[in-house]
Amino acid sequence: MRLPILLFAAALAASGCRDAKRSLSGDDLVPQGELRVYTTPELAEVAERHARQFEQQFPLTRVKVETRSTRGAIVALLADSGRVAYTDRLLNAEEEAVNEGHPDTMRVFARPVGFGALVFVVHPGNPVAALPVDAVPTVARAANPTWNAFGGTGKLLLATTGKNSGTYEVLARQFSTGTGDLVPAFVGATPRAVMDFVASQPGGLGVVPLSALRDTAEAGVRVLPVRVGQGDTAYVVRPSQLSVYEQTYPLHYTLYVYTTGRMGLLPSRFAGFVGGRVGQRAIQTAGFVPETVPSRTVVLK
Repeated sequence: MRLPILLFAAALAASGCRDAKRSLSGDDLVPQGELRVYTTPELAEVAERHARQFEQQFPLTRVKVETRSTRGAIVALLADSGRVAYTDRLLNAEEEAVNEGHPDTMRVFARPVGFGALVFVVHPGNPVAALPVDAVPTVARAANPTWNAFGGTGKLLLATTGKNSGTYEVLARQFSTGTGDLVPAFVGATPRAVMDFVASQPGGLGVVPLSALRDTAEAGVRVLPVRVGQGDTAYVVRPSQLSVYEQTYPLHYTLYVYTTGRMGLLPSRFAGFVGGRVGQRAIQTAGFVPETVPSRTVVLK
């Protein structure tokens, strides 16, 4: 009886393998359906590009991108209104407490997908050559900042996007830590609005994301480098994709895609797409720095 039992066991195992193959093939492995994705204004362009590229690769999907503030995107994801959110910061203490109160299947998780940076822009007539990086907290939080200590004259007019934007929050929470909110002289709805203000104000100092670099000439503003260190070891560095990648430009930060624990096939594949070759190239094209620099093989003869 031993041989028939073994044959029966083998047949059962083979049947199980066939069932497993059937369960892991076909339509079940093809992303399909609708996906709602939240993004910050700074990352809206790259999110839209990812959405259209993903739909092209998986024609049975439809990705709807909704632009909100960084705070708004995170709140919507924590409220289970969507499955994916692009952000330029991690959860703060209040948001993390809400996340920890959710069951495991509802918690959100961050995946680093690239790097951004804060970029300072000034009026073309501003004589200041570089802003000391260690002066950033003072400039951001001073009640009445001036250009006098940096080689200029007159009142310094700080300009940023709104309180819940990624640029504002990165400046306030990461590079100028302190109590209370910042009090900029001008709050713009977009990075371009910030640059337009600076272009009209000789004392303006605008804070915009790295992706805005390509628009500075058209906006009529000058990019202000930062000075790192003091004395003989000091050096001046301009913001660029290369200096952020090499981490010689100090005001850089990480970009994330958040997904929920019970994300399912569609959100999971979308997040994987963002971290893949095509998704990372789109991040680079949009003016940010990808987490994994896309490469190609060149055969030399």
